[in-house]
Amino acid sequence: MILRAAWLVALLSLLAPSAGATEPTADELLNSSRAAYAKLTSYEDVGTIETQDRSIGSTMIVERHTFTTRFAPPRRFYFEFKKTPEPDGERFVIWNTGTAFNSWWSPTQVAETYAPGEGANAFAIGELPTVGTALLIPPLFFPGSGLQGPLMKFETPARKASEKLNGRVHHVLTANVRLNHWSEATRLTTIWLDAETLLISKIIEDTPTGMGSGVVQRATTTFAPKANGKIAEAQFKFSPP
Repeated sequence: MILRAAWLVALLSLLAPSAGATEPTADELLNSSRAAYAKLTSYEDVGTIETQDRSIGSTMIVERHTFTTRFAPPRRFYFEFKKTPEPDGERFVIWNTGTAFNSWWSPTQVAETYAPGEGANAFAIGELPTVGTALLIPPLFFPGSGLQGPLMKFETPARKASEKLNGRVHHVLTANVRLNHWSEATRLTTIWLDAETLLISKIIEDTPTGMGSGVVQRATTTFAPKANGKIAEAQFKFSPP
């Protein structure tokens, strides 16, 4: 009986997690996520952004728009934003078949090709027409480009309790993200990292500080990412209508 009890204690000690094992910190998870994007052999997603806007004394305005992203290193890229309602909604497209970045915006019908080293301008010009979505995930593909989206300014994060999204466990991180270098205003930003892939499934950007009581400027963006699959060359091409 004593031998059996000793055997059981030994077995449980082997199955139990090590006393020294610790959960990764928020910074470690963030760095691991950035590293995961850097190692991708391909990436594609379909995303949705919902914006909620209310000024003082007015009613809430809610809009929903969609976008598509494709990437294959080092430079093949495609991003298309569609503003609803369709079919008359605006479109903004950024694409690169491997040589140069291009952009096209439906209201102006203007297509631009950017010289080597100037591709970041396509994203800067697209920030407003795409409601900021062009500067969410894409800067993670080009960390040396200088693109400064919210996730590149996501510093000193805090870790919250894990949550399930679409049946998958996600790490939840929050940080106060500075809007720009000339303002002290910050925006509480929350990201959901898939616990297995460390890719981002959801981002909430809350109302910036200093906006006044009753003002709402909130954006909720969701992604359905697919990593390391085959993407046909034709899917990086775009011919302006």
